[in-house]
Amino acid sequence: MNITSRQLAAFVSVAQLGSFTRASEKAHMTQSGLSIMIRELEGQLGCRLFNRTTRSVKLTAAGERLLPYAISATEGLATAMADIAKLEVEHQRALRIGCTPMFAASFLPIIFQDFQEAHPHITLQLIDADPALIQEHVKSGDLDCGLGVFYKPISGIQRTRIFRSNFIYVSASTESPSPLPLSELPSLEWHDLPNLPLLKLPVSSPIQQLVEHQMQAFCLERQVHGHFNHIETVIAMAAAGVGGAVIPAFAWQKCCHYNVAGAVLVNPITTMDFYLITARGRLPSDSVIELADMLSATLKRTLPPHQ
Repeated sequence: MNITSRQLAAFVSVAQLGSFTRASEKAHMTQSGLSIMIRELEGQLGCRLFNRTTRSVKLTAAGERLLPYAISATEGLATAMADIAKLEVEHQRALRIGCTPMFAASFLPIIFQDFQEAHPHITLQLIDADPALIQEHVKSGDLDCGLGVFYKPISGIQRTRIFRSNFIYVSASTESPSPLPLSELPSLEWHDLPNLPLLKLPVSSPIQQLVEHQMQAFCLERQVHGHFNHIETVIAMAAAGVGGAVIPAFAWQKCCHYNVAGAVLVNPITTMDFYLITARGRLPSDSVIELADMLSATLKRTLPPHQ
């Protein structure tokens, strides 16, 4: 049996109006088309639903039995469709963003208020998580977009580069804290890295992989003084004098909370890309596009030109 919602809706309309003519006009279809749907429904059920004369259309006993169930089914479907449409509107009014913790702490607070003022009808829902979890939620549709260092192309994910950052070297400062703007940091060549123990991120980190590549290119060997899961932990350990660390330049804003000295690594300038990701095949909403533009503009103001 393959009864359709259109057949049930046609049956209910004819039963309530008592006329094939009026029911076909209400449904904006021909009377013959409506009659075919009713005949198909009767064929599915194996019985007649209406007694038709030239003057009247009345329900048979089978039609009387079917009518309350058909009304319940059609009204239930209409309610469900309205609820789904409402849910979609609510999702459109909420922008769900996943972001890696360091970037979330450094830059999302800057754009959060600006975005809310420009779009008071859109609620920003933010989570900070590791890149793998963000990718999973973007692919499933639980997040509208993700922000982070997604080093390699990912199946089912569209990457859009938001900005490019180079690297800085940080270590404990010998002077009282008076953090310089990133644009005023001195330069340091890779081969002149201080002979201090290195504080590293996990080997699986795309940031650490880029650092290791440069270290190997210059045959630089330094004692390793621990692997840490978060950039801020690395910065705090450097401030405590445990060692030095190579970190992305965008993390300098977080360094300003610690007593560390920094230098921009040059010769060569090594860069890493920061991406906005969305599910491939699903067009990003206007609010996602505007968020990316706002973030890009903020970074251009915050980071020096060579970033």
